[in-house]
Amino acid sequence: MTGAPGVTSIATGAILPHAPLLVEGIAGADLERELAPIRMAARAIDLAATDAIVVLSPHGRVDGVYARNRADFQLFGVPDHEITWRTDATVAEGLAAAWDVEVIEDPVDHGVAVPIALSAPRVPVVAACLEESSGADDERALRFARALLQIGAGRTVAFVASVNTSAGLSPRAPLTELPGARMLEEDLRRTLETDVGALNGLVHALASTGGSCSAGPLSAFGTLFAAREVSVLAHAWPVGVGYMVATVPN
Repeated sequence: MTGAPGVTSIATGAILPHAPLLVEGIAGADLERELAPIRMAARAIDLAATDAIVVLSPHGRVDGVYARNRADFQLFGVPDHEITWRTDATVAEGLAAAWDVEVIEDPVDHGVAVPIALSAPRVPVVAACLEESSGADDERALRFARALLQIGAGRTVAFVASVNTSAGLSPRAPLTELPGARMLEEDLRRTLETDVGALNGLVHALASTGGSCSAGPLSAFGTLFAAREVSVLAHAWPVGVGYMVATVPN
């Protein structure tokens, strides 16, 4: 979706997973071979031909925009792994104002930290989040998408949806194997590759039947890229949770 004069231009985008075990040093050696293709696909995405990258996480304390990009992985057993990344204050403040949400001083949540760690972006990152406990609420995601298009300031941005897909794809999953989750996972990939605008028709089923935490970012992605082509670069569920890497070509 390309912005008109005075509207933000959304040049490109991506879907990246946010499971902390994807960060090197967290998963055990037995999983490394299965996780390597997902990491490689994330590193292959190039979002550098933009002024900033906006990442939307579903794991915030409240709906908001983080003031700075700082996170660690102590809660996941890696005490000395901290990431920091520069932001774009103009985009962050403009997004918060257009979305009518607060600027958060907290460290970024793992829904932002993991995609940053995986992709190592070369341009500033603006970290945004939806309140984790609010579930699949299309209107909140649509408000975010509208706000992103309204910040203007002559900026061209990339949008990254932080997404773990179905959470019940095998007996190894946190929710064990959920009936219908595998079929939904196949529907999700087919929709991304053929009709991105139809994503909003899947997000509630992904949340209720598949146990996905990421209905909001997926809804925003479907809204922003409804008429665009999407390439799925990796799609696997080594521990029963769907990890997908996809990109919107420039």
